[in-house]
Amino acid sequence: GSGAGRTISASRTRGPRGPDSRPGAYAPAMFTGLVQAMGTVTGVEPRGASTRVRIDLAPWAHRPAVGDSIAIDGCCLTVAELSGTIAGFDAVRE
Repeated sequence: GSGAGRTISASRTRGPRGPDSRPGAYAPAMFTGLVQAMGTVTGVEPRGASTRVRIDLAPWAHRPAVGDSIAIDGCCLTVAELSGTIAGFDAVRE
C-alpha cells in the first residue's frame, strides 16, 4: 500500500543547547524519545532515489518550521515543506 492514512508518532529533536564546557563547542542535539503527538500519513510520493512522505501534524500543538528535525516512529526526519498542518519529509534508503 501507499501508507496514506497510517497513524504515526511524532517527537521533537532538541537542537543545540548552547556552549558546553569547552570554548567554542556546542552540545549535540538530543532526542527525548517521548511521543508528543500522533499524526496521519496523507501522502507518499516516490521521487527517484527518495520518497516524499506527507504527514498531517494537526493534533500536535507544536508548529514546526522547514528545517526542523522531527522523530517519526523513531526515525529523525527533516521538515522539507509545510502546507498548513501538513509537513513533507524526504526519506531515502539506508
